[in-house]
Amino acid sequence: MGCKMGCRFCVTGQQGFHGNLSAAEILNQIFSIPEFYRLTNIVYMGMGEPMDNLDNVLRSTEVLTASWGLGWSPHRITVSSVGIVPGLRRFLDVSQCHVAVSLHNPFAAERLDIMPMQRVYPIADVVALLRQYDWSGQRRISFEYTMFSGLNDDLRHAAELVRLLKGLYCRVNLIRFHASPDTPFKTSSAQAMERFKEYLNSHGITCTIRASRGEDIMAACGLLAGHHPCRLNGELRIENEELRVENEELRVENEELRVESL
Repeated sequence: MGCKMGCRFCVTGQQGFHGNLSAAEILNQIFSIPEFYRLTNIVYMGMGEPMDNLDNVLRSTEVLTASWGLGWSPHRITVSSVGIVPGLRRFLDVSQCHVAVSLHNPFAAERLDIMPMQRVYPIADVVALLRQYDWSGQRRISFEYTMFSGLNDDLRHAAELVRLLKGLYCRVNLIRFHASPDTPFKTSSAQAMERFKEYLNSHGITCTIRASRGEDIMAACGLLAGHHPCRLNGELRIENEELRVENEELRVENEELRVESL
């Protein structure tokens, strides 16, 4: 719950870290939905960094893919990461699931401004690691690139992306930034995104614009947040009062149940 990575554009990152899900809790998100038996693909993406909870991520993917479990192909599963190199290396060595790396800016200094983990695991080191693996078969590597107006959406960024990824069999997914009230970032125009996509495709990098879903219920990429103590605009908001009220309501409900039992 929450995330340690602290990406400046992500609402989840702003709320801080409150704990990792167990493998059972990860799987429950899948098994508990009515459409479970009609699922075709699963993406470990949204809230938190999978490589920061790798043991439980691997246990859950094993249940999904093992012959004694659901027996899914690992190529129905994609696991995302900001690029935690030790965890990513271990994951690549033991799993055949697809990988999606959150890139968002090809220039080291500019990426550091929005993604603190760039200081520890530079994107150049992440790409160098990925080049050590074979991506010409069924397992795929993709790079997620959220588009911010005036920040990472001009053609010099596209040209640097081509230089960074040249020769790596991969795909770049452009993502429309989902604005929230607590960030200074703005969404790139549709024209800027199309221009960026065409530049990459014309220079040998497969690029698509990912369809946006869930923004209307604050569930789109970068918008997921829970009701936990979180720091927004420098103010620490504690939910203890809500918890106290909920406990009081539970006490009243139990008292009513006791009376009914009498």
